Amino acid sequence: MKIEIQNLSFIRKKDFAIDDLSLQIEAGKITTLIGPNGSGKSTLLRLMMRLLAPNEGTILLEGTELSALSSKKLAQEMTMLSQAPDGLLDVVVHDLIAYGRLPHKAWLERLTSEDEDVIDWALSVCNLKSLAYRPLHTLSGGERQRAWLGMALAQKNPRAAFG
Repeated sequence: MKIEIQNLSFIRKKDFAIDDLSLQIEAGKITTLIGPNGSGKSTLLRLMMRLLAPNEGTILLEGTELSALSSKKLAQEMTMLSQAPDGLLDVVVHDLIAYGRLPHKAWLERLTSEDEDVIDWALSVCNLKSLAYRPLHTLSGGERQRAWLGMALAQKNPRAAFG
């Protein structure tokens, strides 16, 4: 699916702004954002995930404005993993990765065997099987980062952004 950004502007403070940015991210292509620290790469990703609201402009996913999509639909289509995620330190690795399945579930719907297969796959891909039932707070920084990556992978959507 294609993402199109049209005339996007975002002003956070006097010395930082994204001004009149337009770009297209084509389906099936890897797109890399490159720039110095503080240039707006993570801010752009946050705008694309609706974690921030632009001052002007639109972001379209396959021709539909992101603002028209439900949060659940957006989470089924896109995911983002922050550079240094925090929080949820009392949860075990398996359960954190299972949170990645939530966009595909109805309210209070239990995990299916298919969900467990996806979780198992993510544990394996991230080399976390032996740590599956360890609390996040007992892991090293690198192990914890792999657990968050596992959650993003378990979401199984075509547009994952890692910032």
